[in-house]
Amino acid sequence: MKEPHSISNVFDAALLSLDIVFSDYEKVCISLSGGKSSTVLLHLAATVAKAHGKKITVLFIDQEAQHTQTISHIQRLKQLYREVIEHFY
Repeated sequence: MKEPHSISNVFDAALLSLDIVFSDYEKVCISLSGGKSSTVLLHLAATVAKAHGKKITVLFIDQEAQHTQTISHIQRLKQLYREVIEHFY
């Protein structure tokens, strides 16, 4: 198996890293802020989780000062990945 640092493509390296995580750990938790980076991480993690037949836990902390668009985005993601999300906090 290739090591993540030996791949020149960031996308493939991220998928390989997540593949390793889902292979090595029974439970995986993703922290979600609603920003670009954590949204991409959720998209990738959900794809890999589905390939492994596993579910993920998602942690989102609503600090009651979030933009309404962020909350709407989080709710759409929650609905989109409901089949691979085991718990959503």
